[in-house]
Amino acid sequence: MIKSKSTYYFTYNLDNNFDTIIEIYVWSGDISVRPLNPVYTITDTNPALDATNTINPSSLINDFLEFTPVSGASTGLVNMPNSVNVSIDRTVNGVTTNELQTTAIKGHYSAIEGVNIGLPTNKILVQGDYMKINKNSTAIIPLNPDGTNVTIVSLPYNNINLNLPVATSDDTAEKFKSVWINASEAGADNLIEITYNSETYLIEIFDECKYEPVDIHFINKEGQQQSFTFFKERKDTTELSKETFQRFGADASIGEHQYIDYNLNSRSKFSINSGFVEESQNAVFKEMIQSQRLWQYKDSKFIPLNLESKQVQYQTRVNDRLIKYTLNFSFSYDDIYTI
Repeated sequence: MIKSKSTYYFTYNLDNNFDTIIEIYVWSGDISVRPLNPVYTITDTNPALDATNTINPSSLINDFLEFTPVSGASTGLVNMPNSVNVSIDRTVNGVTTNELQTTAIKGHYSAIEGVNIGLPTNKILVQGDYMKINKNSTAIIPLNPDGTNVTIVSLPYNNINLNLPVATSDDTAEKFKSVWINASEAGADNLIEITYNSETYLIEIFDECKYEPVDIHFINKEGQQQSFTFFKERKDTTELSKETFQRFGADASIGEHQYIDYNLNSRSKFSINSGFVEESQNAVFKEMIQSQRLWQYKDSKFIPLNLESKQVQYQTRVNDRLIKYTLNFSFSYDDIYTI
């Protein structure tokens, strides 16, 4: 598994008597249906007497990874088509050997973890094991398919009670799957248990009476779509951008403008408070501010966002007792559409 936002060390053998040609193939679809032509070709003339060479194909592969958020019509499993197949061939003196065939995702790992870090053994691909959502919210929990079943049960009345196979696939359209939760289907239930691969993830359902909760989706470190619900106060602003020139001969007494605005546009922004969260959710906020793509999910539509906040000071129960965060977002488009 290649996480394309972090370095991936690919080492191959050299032959000092011949050039080494490295061909990198990247494609979507079935991993067995490789395209005829590589997307990159690297020739190593090997002037030195090195036994091996190492390259980093991550940045090359990342160019082919775009991310499209996915939603579901109701509680259940959805396919996540946000990965690509990668194959690397090595050719020396006319003899070609396949050195690597794997999957790449738009994920990352930290330097302290080591190198070439793949997916965690926990098949539920999020940090922590708990979140809370509003009764009218939706949520998404990414999984790494292993052929076993996932159970989705709401408590105490079992208004949601599903046992679904999480099938493996060699096609990037179905390589990863996620549990999509529509909290309104839980009715009077206030807790949802998702159990998969001997791991349990809990979703607590709250009824927020004063504010309108906001569901934010983002790409987490495992290259998967993750969600978080902000419960409390939201403040909206609009920021204007424009240029102005001064014209001569304008008569203000008859309503003419001496100063003319042009290239005028605006961009809407908002700040929002999370409400009280568990300390384990600190990891979620870290991944959120590191994410290159964020969206607000509203009225069955993903609204693109940019995170304006560049720093989060993490809170703890010892120091802060009750933990909550305020983040600043801007909509990822101008209010006046000009493109």
